Amino acid sequence: MRGRLRAGARRRYSRHMPDDLTHLELAELDDIRSTDMRPADYGEAADKAVAAGHRLISQIDPSRGTGARWCSPDGWFFVEDARIAHPDVVPSSVGAYTPPPSDAVSFAAWRRSDLPAEIPAYVTTAPAWCCSAFGRGEVRRSRVDLRALFSARGVTHYWLVDVEARVLEALVLDGGLWRELGAYGIGDRVRVAPFGDREIDLSAVFEQPLQPVCGVVRE
Repeated sequence: MRGRLRAGARRRYSRHMPDDLTHLELAELDDIRSTDMRPADYGEAADKAVAAGHRLISQIDPSRGTGARWCSPDGWFFVEDARIAHPDVVPSSVGAYTPPPSDAVSFAAWRRSDLPAEIPAYVTTAPAWCCSAFGRGEVRRSRVDLRALFSARGVTHYWLVDVEARVLEALVLDGGLWRELGAYGIGDRVRVAPFGDREIDLSAVFEQPLQPVCGVVRE
């Protein structure tokens, strides 16, 4: 989830709303209305979620560079702003590439051993882990829409980073149903699957001041 994409999301909620809003967009719009948020409030919440997501991923993989796709030294392949295709979509291999219908998530990760030697632009294998960092205006999307999508796709682990509540919730898919591994907040230092070999300091994720995103600092 990068700032430039969130700017597009903010424009989506301008006064000139299109008539053909998708189910996902309607869900997000309902969320905004339910919290009485202005479009500017949505943009600020999105920027805070971006910053928290970046601070979390820097603890999961301190070796990360500046790219949106990278391999970690311990055998993971990460993608920021990963687009997870809907389960009934089969991408076409004929003609020009057209991204299939999909929903974006802050970060996704695959075990490198589950992927071919040359990683394609579009990965059909379900991620082993997805993480949604979200604030006001995206609660329904993260807790309802993305949970359903990831379950249908067979994503094994799903982390929800709620910036407003300052809570990390970790779920694992067990027999087609989500089971909670734990919910953690400020002051907790946790080791959670699938990254149980590294300690994550949630105070560093949630308590630091908002960092600049795309050159913009919000007070």
